[in-house]
Amino acid sequence: MFSVSRPLPLFVSLLALACSDGMVAQAESSYTFFPLAGAPLSAGDADGVGSQARFNRPGSLALDGAGNLFVADGNNGLLRKIDKAGLVTTVVATTNPNGSLDPAHAVTRLTSPYMGLTVAADGTIYLGGAGVAKISPAGVYAPLAGGPTSFVKPVDGVGAAAAFSAFTWVALDRAGNVIVSDGTDFGSGILRRVSNAIRKAAPDGTVTTLAGVIGTSGIVDGTGASARFSSPGPLTIDASGNIFVIDGGTIRKVTPDGVVTTLAGVPNITGHPGIADGQGSEARFQGPGGIAIDQSGTLYVTDGATIRQISPGGFVTTWAGASLAENGIPITRDGMRGEARFNGPTGIAVDATGTVYVAEAGGNVIRKISPDGFVSTIAGATTNRGASDGFAAAATFDGEVFAVDADRNVYVNGSAVRKITPAGVVTTLFTTDIPIRARDHAGNFFGAGNNNTIVRFGPTGAPRTVVAGTEGQFGAVDGIGSAARINNPLFMTADGPGNLYFVEARIILRRMSPNGLVTTLGGKVYEFAMIDGPSAVARFRGILGIVADRTGTAFVNDAGVTRQVSPDGTVTTWSSTTNFGSGVILAIDANDRLYVSTNLGICVCSSEVARTFGPSGAEPPGLQFYHIASYLYNVEVSGADIAGNLYGVGGRSGPGERDVFVGVPDAMPAKLVNLSCRAGAGTDSEAMVVGFVVTGGSKGVLTRGVGPTLTSFGVAGALSAVQLKLTSGDQPLGTNAGWDRAGNGPLIQAATNRVGAFALPNGSLDAALAPTLDAGVYAAELSAPTGGFGVALGEIYDADALGATSRLVNVSARAPVGTGSAISIVGFVVAGGASETVLIRCVGPGLTKYGVHGALQKPQLRVYAGSTLIASNTGWETGASTAQLPVTAAQVGAFPLVKDSADSALLLTLRPGVYSVQASGVDDSTGVALLEVYEVPPAQ
Repeated sequence: MFSVSRPLPLFVSLLALACSDGMVAQAESSYTFFPLAGAPLSAGDADGVGSQARFNRPGSLALDGAGNLFVADGNNGLLRKIDKAGLVTTVVATTNPNGSLDPAHAVTRLTSPYMGLTVAADGTIYLGGAGVAKISPAGVYAPLAGGPTSFVKPVDGVGAAAAFSAFTWVALDRAGNVIVSDGTDFGSGILRRVSNAIRKAAPDGTVTTLAGVIGTSGIVDGTGASARFSSPGPLTIDASGNIFVIDGGTIRKVTPDGVVTTLAGVPNITGHPGIADGQGSEARFQGPGGIAIDQSGTLYVTDGATIRQISPGGFVTTWAGASLAENGIPITRDGMRGEARFNGPTGIAVDATGTVYVAEAGGNVIRKISPDGFVSTIAGATTNRGASDGFAAAATFDGEVFAVDADRNVYVNGSAVRKITPAGVVTTLFTTDIPIRARDHAGNFFGAGNNNTIVRFGPTGAPRTVVAGTEGQFGAVDGIGSAARINNPLFMTADGPGNLYFVEARIILRRMSPNGLVTTLGGKVYEFAMIDGPSAVARFRGILGIVADRTGTAFVNDAGVTRQVSPDGTVTTWSSTTNFGSGVILAIDANDRLYVSTNLGICVCSSEVARTFGPSGAEPPGLQFYHIASYLYNVEVSGADIAGNLYGVGGRSGPGERDVFVGVPDAMPAKLVNLSCRAGAGTDSEAMVVGFVVTGGSKGVLTRGVGPTLTSFGVAGALSAVQLKLTSGDQPLGTNAGWDRAGNGPLIQAATNRVGAFALPNGSLDAALAPTLDAGVYAAELSAPTGGFGVALGEIYDADALGATSRLVNVSARAPVGTGSAISIVGFVVAGGASETVLIRCVGPGLTKYGVHGALQKPQLRVYAGSTLIASNTGWETGASTAQLPVTAAQVGAFPLVKDSADSALLLTLRPGVYSVQASGVDDSTGVALLEVYEVPPAQ
């Protein structure tokens, strides 16, 4: 399992992502989000050949006459080019005196995720956006028609006098006209009217309307102004000038004279979902996103996770990929037609040989389908998502955070229910074929079975019991157990007394008691309103989330405002006269504190204060606000722990990247909270010694020596039994061999749960102690009580609340450094909401003067954040911080390194997170080394 060429697993705590119970930040504080578990997809904007390149949700595709493929790289806002050799480059354009580009930017940001793209035979590139623009073969950018403002009423005209409503899609006809689909959007409120016109821009920039009527929406065939469009999008043109456009779940055909007919599919209305092959209106499309045509007149459409093929006569078949079930996992997989898998295909293009190219937004890659149907990846790289267990960045996810318990364990749904401990260890509790949406305080899980039952799962998935509703019978009838009728429950939450709340049709709120009695707390089908009062009269406008506290009071997000539902069913709306009254509830923690997103940031208050505040409209005392300060976006917060950390899924480059993140209040100071070492250990001189330093007062710590339990994590050659001896200088402080012996188990188990360490099996021969130590220097010695030699893990956890003033400031481990799995590893965790500067050293030759025999003569130091190498050093005077290293060593009390020695050292400033340091010998040399991590105090 182990190799020096990749980071080794080191099981360290993620208490970096926790703060002390009850601590409330001030109004100027903020939250910063950091990864808790999972690793982002391979998104980016790097040029290169094949898999060296990176894309960020690519969209439209277009081919030029030379076979070059152009890509609208959506989230990067770049125009990219892939030549026939697979080299990806970023298109650079200059501006003419009348152009709108900023000439100070060498790489022009030309695209949006919704921008159309087409290329003329002479190499001129046409772009759709707020209008239509072009880039000449010489690289000169110039507007052609419309722009720069979108979302305005469309107007025909010449050049800049014309106006386009939405981001437009473009194609070229044989006469050189740019045909534009303009999904106009100038309605009001939430219900937007999307219409209507396929518009034609002549090469001189004259814009006319070819078909459809601005302001009138529908799927109506006809000629010119008698035709109607619903939401025209991507389009393509055949050799005869016929236009084929995706429109509201259908494929429409428009002749050069403006005659509009529906070629395949039916409008996206209730009763016609999913994917179905067939002739014309028999066919169904799930969500067509791109369209292209080959020389024979066959159309290719990206649809859901498939590529559909439409014959010239309108017969639709699924040509490549496979549709996904509700809990299907979108992945990227090469292979023949139906064996291949697509993750969010968008743009599509076809060349003269019949080869099809697909932009895959979910996987951030460009795919190629040969004429015989074989799918391959030609550019970009992806990490397929799924549901795999592991430690921190090694885990993958395909669901959402739906619960956080009182021990700060995070639960994620998807194809399986997963648990993430505060230490970042991800395990699967059970697999499921229905979406799990809530967890009660007893550890039971709840989901919706077949959309008309409530199913309860035990803490390990069993037993599985239908507790309300009857399969196959929909409705809105209150009653006990199978007598109740349920209709597609969406959001769920559980309160302290064990009631389950669920939302139907976004406007009906219902509650199931522990004995299975289902009652309606408010709302009525087809009645969208915001009416307060008792259950019989209360109405909702559009519920998008729900939480409940331990008293049985529920809080819902209803059309952008917070509303509360008392245990007796009375609904009240929080006042919108203050910044707190109108907002979206993010989560509720185990201490009944509510987290609400408002225009000032995240508001935090107790649910008791909220209940008092809601009806009165007066801003409550003690109200606190946080602001989001994060390098991430699209983090959908849906959980909170008792310390005030927020949890959710999101990613650096789009909602398709399902990784779990935690938001930490920035007011929390940075500190080291876990120090660990994994190395070989034996007896006497071969014992592993882990030293650490406590400053600032007394501190509760958990020290562990783990050997046998490492085998369950795949560690080969683990020590079969460990003896742990804790000393301070020459004074022995405690010894243990068998962590739960002599009544020690309950104390160690409580400390283990508190710090989020992985559990030790009952009766194992691992060792642990949980003392309270005064400020001073300590050593934990790990040895083999029955002889032998093996791999062991020594751990020092800060068991105090994060707000404690005492600190762990240094860990040092002296151990033999071998090769492969026998190299030494030190792990540490930076906690709080700020960055921490650390001095990291691997001393080999420098030990000789202290009488250490067999010292490692040329150590190599590598530092990892998760699975990512962030820094390395061989020879401490070769790094960028060489001049500062002696000064910092003196500042933290480290002994000086010998000038010109081969010892290694790094000075790094690190954000909160989990880090590991690998010590190995250059050219696989071996010997004894000292690994050290020092906390560097901030400059005064």
